[in-house]
Amino acid sequence: MGRKTHTGIYWGDVKVAQYTGELGEHRWITSGGFYQKTYDFAIISEDQIEVYKLSRDKIIEANGEPENEISCGKKTLLTYLPGKMLVENNKFLKAGNFHQWPACELPTRIGVATSDCEMIKEKNALSGHITFGPYEQLPAGQYSFEIAYSSTASKGDTVGDWDVVLALPKEAKVLKNGLITGTEGAAGKVVGEFALDAGQNMEKFEIRTLVRPNVDLKIIHLRVDRMQ
Repeated sequence: MGRKTHTGIYWGDVKVAQYTGELGEHRWITSGGFYQKTYDFAIISEDQIEVYKLSRDKIIEANGEPENEISCGKKTLLTYLPGKMLVENNKFLKAGNFHQWPACELPTRIGVATSDCEMIKEKNALSGHITFGPYEQLPAGQYSFEIAYSSTASKGDTVGDWDVVLALPKEAKVLKNGLITGTEGAAGKVVGEFALDAGQNMEKFEIRTLVRPNVDLKIIHLRVDRMQ
């Protein structure tokens, strides 16, 4: 990703920042000063391994078609109007922004997706994480979240657990956690809030749902809103 500033009649001060294939900041031999909230262009290296190759589809999904697209060898340059290109992680750029993930778009260990893009246990006797992720970086700020779910268990009966964590290299740092209780088959919600400071916004966050054995739990969606 890159930004350029205009001085007189010359283009100069080109800043290039490294991003992963999932459009997350890749701070290798870089610092926070390389990264911006918006960009002017992106360079896609077709000969890069997938985890580090920028996704043209993700960039266009977030920003629309580029003003220009130029290919040279195994490099493709996408250009936008100055400061008009956002990366996917900037879906939470300002207060009021939100995103909702259908449960079938989240990773699972014991779940199977339904035709309605919900997530249920593959076998009732299983226990473990039915959803986790989405493994995205968030700007520092205050957030609220909503886990939509249902269970045929009686109200008040514990069927699982949830937590909000930072996915650190060697462990998960838990920010918030709580219980998931039965809803007698009706739609229910777990709602809460969490905050990230400037020292935590480089870590990927996830909201995990863990189900107990021999009870049912259906996860419908996960929604995150930026409050501040």
